[in-house]
Amino acid sequence: EVVDLFGVEVDPDCLCGRCIKCNTWDWCLALRSEVQANPAMRAQVNENTLNAYEEFWVCQGCGKVFWEGSMFEKAISHYRSFIPQESGQDSVGDAPESPSRVQPQAAKYREMEEQGCSQQRIRAQKVR
Repeated sequence: EVVDLFGVEVDPDCLCGRCIKCNTWDWCLALRSEVQANPAMRAQVNENTLNAYEEFWVCQGCGKVFWEGSMFEKAISHYRSFIPQESGQDSVGDAPESPSRVQPQAAKYREMEEQGCSQQRIRAQKVR
């Protein structure tokens, strides 16, 4: 309703782009081994979560650690409901596959980073 009333444009490349704690837009991809090796990051992730995911996102503003679990999937599904469906697309609200069912693609995202892609572009690639 607000989106329609105020003519807000929702950019699919920027879904979940800001930190919920400090509102920063600066993210760093961290592998499980990096989280395990850093006491400040390790303290934020319980053992089951650490074992379930290979990739984590660390806010460069406040250091909060995030992973793309069920809450992330629900948020993406919710935000995608605001994006007008383009012709030829299937349901826009479909959530991406759970990270536990997807092979880690850290190398792909690190390569994108080396090629100069912005963190928001890399993140957008992950949610598609």
